[in-house]
This record gives sequence, structure tokens and C-alpha cells, in this order.
Amino acid sequence: MKQVQSFLKTCSWYRKFIPNFSEIARLQSNLTKKKTVWTWIESEQNAFTTLKNCLLSPPILSHADFTKPFVLRTDASSHALGAVLLQGADMEEHSIEYARRLLNSAGRNYSTKEHEALAVVWALNKFRGYIEGSKITVASDHQPLKWLMKLKSPSGRLVRWALQLQSFDLNLEYIPGKSNVVTDMLSWLHYDHEIPSCEENTVSIDFPARSPMEIREEQLKDTFVPEITPYLKRFSKFMAEVKEVVEMQQDLRKECGDRKRRRAPYYFPGDRVFVTTHHLSNAAKERTTKFMSKRDGPYIILTQKSPTSYVIANPHNPNEPVGTYHASALKVFKQDESAIPVHPLRKRGRPRKAFTSGSSPKRSGRRRSQRGNL
Repeated sequence: MKQVQSFLKTCSWYRKFIPNFSEIARLQSNLTKKKTVWTWIESEQNAFTTLKNCLLSPPILSHADFTKPFVLRTDASSHALGAVLLQGADMEEHSIEYARRLLNSAGRNYSTKEHEALAVVWALNKFRGYIEGSKITVASDHQPLKWLMKLKSPSGRLVRWALQLQSFDLNLEYIPGKSNVVTDMLSWLHYDHEIPSCEENTVSIDFPARSPMEIREEQLKDTFVPEITPYLKRFSKFMAEVKEVVEMQQDLRKECGDRKRRRAPYYFPGDRVFVTTHHLSNAAKERTTKFMSKRDGPYIILTQKSPTSYVIANPHNPNEPVGTYHASALKVFKQDESAIPVHPLRKRGRPRKAFTSGSSPKRSGRRRSQRGNL
């Protein structure tokens, strides 16, 4: 009885679009009267099917017009959510799509405001293909969005809902419950509270027992190993040939590159050379790079560290190496023997600390600074 009344109430909301509505719905209306014997035969079923088809066909249900604004109506109960996407107003109002879903065990534990907020969030995601990027009016008999946005310290679930709403251009509208007929019907549809469950059953499958000899025979029938073995043998031979070809190509490319490459100059121990000055600024030494000479020297070659690097030293102190330099930073010295470096190079690396006899590397007493005791 309650389900018939709810269905007639929804159909009556769109009665202006259904020709001869009173005549079609007469049989269902008679069932809701007092002292009426309940009978549901073929005539009642045909009337119900006719009304249902009218709700699912034009002009009640029509295609979306993306030049017009959308209206989303939602409602929620303790066990289900309902929503309908509309366009138009008053006599031109028509539905675009209906939606309904049951709540799971966790959702049924939410409060009433959380049920209403969940209905709006779920409906927006459900109809995202229609409304994304368009202005939409959310009409509900509660005000869940205002409540959701005004929470001072929302929980993790409510924060996620609020963030999802930020991507839509929403306009909130409150409608009385008596005007929210369609979504109210969708959210309060009857459902069976007893969820059918299946008792535990034992399933036993007996696999045929096979002896090791039978398994071995099946393995011998497999042709994969005989087919792949010759291929693997050829593959190892091809890999050796590929490696040889790659090395040959590398040698050819090196030979072509060496034709245009200038060999590094060779220096003998004792040769005098100029050293290219560093290209960075020497502000710490109270001089800049642009006022320094391009090369400085002379220095002498002590030893050859590698085919392209040499260890050099100051001519006045040949026993103490200054550092190791690449051959590209050296140039043959062609001046008189009495020349000395203008800016002598310092020895590379951090100098080792020297301690006098009787002193210890560990300092005794308190640490002092130029301003006094710390």
C-alpha cells in the first residue's frame, strides 16, 4: 500500500505531461481507498507499466540542453539515496536522469546531516558528465552543504567531501519536503532489511593421483625444450659475433676521430713550461682575472703522471711539487733563463699543521678570542 501511494505521488508530480492521467491511475488510486480489497491482476499491472513508461519517455525524460542551467534535487533516508537531474522550471520542468543507490552498513550509521551531504556528493559525481563546467542549482529539503562548509574541524571523510565540492559551480536552494517528491520516492523505496546469507559449505575436489612415471612421460612429450635448445645455441654464437662487430665499429670510429684530434704535447723531466692561470676570479688574493696574464711561469716538469698529465714545481724549489696539471694547461717556455713567476702558484691541497717541540695539538685551558674570554 505505501509503495503504491509513493508511486502515485511521484507520477502525480508530472501529471501535466501524461495524457489521461486520472483514467490511467484510477485502478491504483482505488487500491489506496479505505475498505478496498487488495487485488493486483493484469489490469493493475498494465496501468503501472504505462505510468512507468511515461516517466521514462519524453517530454518527462528528455535529453540535456547544455545551454540551460541544471537543477539537482537530492534526498536521503536511513537506508538509501535518491537524486534526479532536472532542467527548466514550472511547466517546462523535465527530468534528465534518475539515480538511486542503497547505503552500505557503514553508510547507514551516518547521521541525518551526513546522509544528506553524502547524497549531494554522490549525485554530483554521478552526473559529472552533464554538469561539470556548468552552473548548477542544488535543491534539497535540508541544507547539508551549508552545514558541511561551516564545520570548524571536520573529520577526514567530511574534508574529502568538501574538497570534491570545490570543483563545481554550485548554487544552494532550499525547497520544502512536500515539493521534493521525486527524490523522496527514490530514497524511501522499500527494500528487504534481511540480507540473504549463505551458510558455510565444504567443497571437496579429488584430483586423480599420478605416479612419477606418468608425470615423466608427460614431460617427455613436451616439445618446448627440444625446440628451444638449438635456438639458444645459435643465440650464444650470434652474441659473440655481435660483440666482435661492435668492437670493430668502435675501433673504426676511434680511428676516424684520431685523424682530426691533435696529440697532446710530450714534455721531458726538467723542461720549462708556462701554466695557464685559473679562469675564476681571485678576489681573495686582491686581484681579478681580467687583469692577470693568461699564463704564468716558468715552472719545471718533475715527472709524468699519466700520458696527458704532468707534475710541476717551482724552479727555485724543485724538490717540492706544486701540483699535477693537464697537458692542455701547459705551454713550452721560450724566454730567458732568469725569468721567475709573476704570481707563484701555491701548492695544491691543505697544508699540514706544524707543531713545535713541547707543544701538543690539544689546547689546554679555556678558548680565547680576540675579544677576550668566551
